[in-house]
Amino acid sequence: MAKLDNLATFIEVVKRGGFASAARSLGLPRSTVSLRVKSLEDQLDTRLLRRSTRAISLTDDGRALYDRIEEPFSMLDQALDQISDGRDTLRGTIRLTAPADFPYAPLAEAMTSFRRIHPDVRFDVKLTNDVLDMIEENIDLAIRIGASSGQCVVIRKLVEFHVGFFAHPDWIAENGEPDSLSDVQALFLPLETTRELVADCMTEGTSFPQAAVEVNSFLMIRELALLGHGVGLLPCGICEKDVSTGVLRQVLAGTIRRPIALNMSFSTRGDITPRVRAFSDHLAKAFGLR
Repeated sequence: MAKLDNLATFIEVVKRGGFASAARSLGLPRSTVSLRVKSLEDQLDTRLLRRSTRAISLTDDGRALYDRIEEPFSMLDQALDQISDGRDTLRGTIRLTAPADFPYAPLAEAMTSFRRIHPDVRFDVKLTNDVLDMIEENIDLAIRIGASSGQCVVIRKLVEFHVGFFAHPDWIAENGEPDSLSDVQALFLPLETTRELVADCMTEGTSFPQAAVEVNSFLMIRELALLGHGVGLLPCGICEKDVSTGVLRQVLAGTIRRPIALNMSFSTRGDITPRVRAFSDHLAKAFGLR
């Protein structure tokens, strides 16, 4: 029978996409990881992985083995975590990513209150608008706008938020209130992946014209709109204070008919450890979900 540590190492190599990433995740030398997989292959008398200088891929036998053992091993890991940590004691690092324009206050408050209950839990947070590879970057939880990439098999809605088009009153005075997006000559838009999410929420038949500025930051779009040079597509929450003080006004109010979801995403069910599951529940409550 194959040794459990060899099987566990094989699973980690597949999940992390390579020997080096698996070695970092396991805290082992790369040579040890390679030796364990080779020992497993010798014991089973078959090739499980095709190796190149830059990548690995599963053979047919490797895929068949991985599909049979990945879920049972994940369940075993969770059971061992629960026993070693105890029911009320959680420890270890939660690695999460969130959009750079994410409202930090709810996340910071959730992390602070969670650590008061579980002081042995640490957080490693990456704020970026890029869609990171959760396996390659060793991320436990991703907070993402709208639908997530195909690598995420577990998605939980966190909150819904509205987006709209906003402009400075001086721009409106000079150019007039636009009746449609085609009337706007200077449009400030997020990147295509975010635009596609918004397009699904727009009035039927409406499409985006070419952007004057395309940028992966809502905060930059807000600054451009505040300069009075055009119309920016923005989350309404970012502009709430600007609208109340009169430095921005919403235009084309009927163009976007429904809100967009902010989701929590996990790469696999096996990666949802007790501490990650507990924090995801805690974060959902912080956003008013039950």
